This record gives sequence, structure tokens and C-alpha cells, in this order.
Amino acid sequence: MSEEVELAERVLEALGRDDTEAFGELVSDETEIVTARGVRCGHAEAVAWAKNKYDHLQRCFAIDEIRPLEGGGLLAIGRTEYVWKDSGAVGDSSPVAIEMGFRGEKLVRWRFREDLTELK
Repeated sequence: MSEEVELAERVLEALGRDDTEAFGELVSDETEIVTARGVRCGHAEAVAWAKNKYDHLQRCFAIDEIRPLEGGGLLAIGRTEYVWKDSGAVGDSSPVAIEMGFRGEKLVRWRFREDLTELK
């Protein structure tokens, strides 16, 4: 397994555990988070984004595949699952593709991809 894949798994795991401290250790001052709600730049904004949580739901990423991207970086493909904290049951699930880029041992790019049909 490549170092980048291991880093991607650590990032996804930290987010899935709501462990913003561990996530913060993995992001760079140059990190850019791109979501449907906008772009967040820098370490502080990335950690603030990771702190967004639901009271009764845990957001987890169930990743089926992590593949390299042409030009660098990785693409994680799977599902975003929202799990009820009290029962552990999955309340909702939707397909997800996340582009990640790393410099050294730090995340510098996280972008949700909208073009899911083109990725199969």
C-alpha cells in the first residue's frame, strides 16, 4: 500500500470518528477543502469544516476503492453513510467520490467530485 493511500485512510478514519484533533494533524496550512457549500482554505478553515457535526448522526465514509489520479493525487470512491449514534443503524447513504492530494505527509486538497457517473 502506498504512503498516500495510508494517509487517505487516516484522513477518512479521523473524519469518521469525529476526531478533529487527528484530522488537524493531517492537514496543511495550504489545505483546500471544496464542497458544494464552498471552498475553505488553510488549516484553521479545514479543521472548522471537520468540526461540523450532527447531534444524533455520525458521518462515516465507507470507501470501496482508492485509485490514483492522472497528474497526482487519489480518488476515493464509495458511500457517505449517516449512522444513528444511539443505535448504530445507517440512517442514510449516498454515493461519494473524494479527490485528495497530499504534499509530504499532509492533506493539501479535498474535493467532493460531482461527476460520479464518469468514474465507473
